[in-house]
Amino acid sequence: ASGLTQQVRSGRERRVFQRLSVNISAYCHIDGVPTEQAVGDLSIGGMLLFLTTPTETGKRVRVLLALPYIGGQKLCSLAGAVRWVK
Repeated sequence: ASGLTQQVRSGRERRVFQRLSVNISAYCHIDGVPTEQAVGDLSIGGMLLFLTTPTETGKRVRVLLALPYIGGQKLCSLAGAVRWVK
């Protein structure tokens, strides 16, 4: 099994899937507003975006990013919602 499918449940940690640290950029539409943001980590259950402007929990997000793949990069389009804001 890959490291991404291992469960992580120790102490106060509530995440189900292990995160993979990355240092990439992504093109995002946050509640319909286009922007480019840095991605800090990825998991099966979500990702960490370092936003340059504040947002709110519940906002809709579409993310377009290129991930390493055999023979080059693979363009991925992901949809979700903001679940946590610091």
